[in-house]
Amino acid sequence: MKRKKLLSIILVFAVILTMCTVGMLTASADSSSTLPHFIVTEKVDGENVVVTIKLKSTDEVVGAASYRFTYDAGVFELVSKKSFEAKLYTDDGIGKVSPNINTNNVGEVRGNYFLTFGGDDTENLVSGDTFDLVAFTFKLKNGSFRKEDIVFGDYEFYKVDAKKIADQNTEGTEPEFIIDCPHTNTKDVVNEVATCTKAGSKDVLCSVCNEKLRTESIPQLEHSWDSGNVTTEPTCTDKGQKTYKCTYNCGTTKTEDIDPTGHNWSDVAEFLWSDDYSGATIILKCTNNEEHTKEFEVDSTSETTAAACEKGGSTVYTVSQEFEGKTYSDKQTVYTEATGHSWKQSTVEWADDYSYATFVLECENNKEHTKELKVYSTSKTTAAACESDGSTVYSVSTEFEGKTYTDSQTVKIPA
Repeated sequence: MKRKKLLSIILVFAVILTMCTVGMLTASADSSSTLPHFIVTEKVDGENVVVTIKLKSTDEVVGAASYRFTYDAGVFELVSKKSFEAKLYTDDGIGKVSPNINTNNVGEVRGNYFLTFGGDDTENLVSGDTFDLVAFTFKLKNGSFRKEDIVFGDYEFYKVDAKKIADQNTEGTEPEFIIDCPHTNTKDVVNEVATCTKAGSKDVLCSVCNEKLRTESIPQLEHSWDSGNVTTEPTCTDKGQKTYKCTYNCGTTKTEDIDPTGHNWSDVAEFLWSDDYSGATIILKCTNNEEHTKEFEVDSTSETTAAACEKGGSTVYTVSQEFEGKTYSDKQTVYTEATGHSWKQSTVEWADDYSYATFVLECENNKEHTKELKVYSTSKTTAAACESDGSTVYSVSTEFEGKTYTDSQTVKIPA
């Protein structure tokens, strides 16, 4: 009787195991569900992912089930597959789980299982309502995958008597997906780029399973300033201003004071001398702005060269001022005329015959200066008598520069 019942179930499932197009189901089954569903565990093991499919039969034993899932062949390479044999207590006795796997089409897996009855061997007997069906080992081609790379599609559940319990259209039978990954390495996916006006955000994902582990804030950037433009020129005494714009084009600007340039005094000064040259006003002008001036009242020093008889003299007046590393000086020379000679008679030298005499004049200012005036004489004779001597008086007289020089010599004539 049991054998006939088993054969009937097999014939029914041979007809119904035509799979439909893949549909992505991500909702997890409610742990309190009274309907059967698959539990899919994706466990990361080095460069491989081991996908284990379990069956959870809740209210009653599932006599048969079929499923179909697809995987991204660009991500996974099927390396191996394994079926698990389990034994279940049922009202009809101990049922043996016999999974079947079809992996002929790359990127697709079809599978089913049946309970077969006979014998009372309890080896691999399952306690509880959840048991492993199959396990697939996939090699990661690029080192990472997403949960969406494995999509469970069509599935059906049947009772032991071949009555249908549920299929993919039955609410509450959605597969439960479990990712078992150590999340050893992570990577960042930027959701919003940080700018200089606000912070950004990023998701931290496992670099293998791509599960989002957390969301982190990306610190707001500092402004990046250009080289700036002078918007207000500084003056000698007033500050200027320089304006900088953020190079990220956020519209933010900042200003910076520019120190006053300070005066730049000219190298040449203006000198206003007093009438007596005792001092001068030294006036400096700023080359940045000629309206800016600096004045110094400075007493002069003098050096005099006395006038001589035939050569004029002079007095040189000097003013000088040190200021900010520069020396400003000027000189004024006042000339005096030559004094001229001041003659006085020094000697008179007569010729032997008294026909002339030479007046030797000496300058009172400089005795080295002399002047000779040769003057012919006049004479007046008084004749000698018998008993008295006579004489001849020789006289010289001349005028020179307003003075009269005279002299006479008397020569005796014997009686």
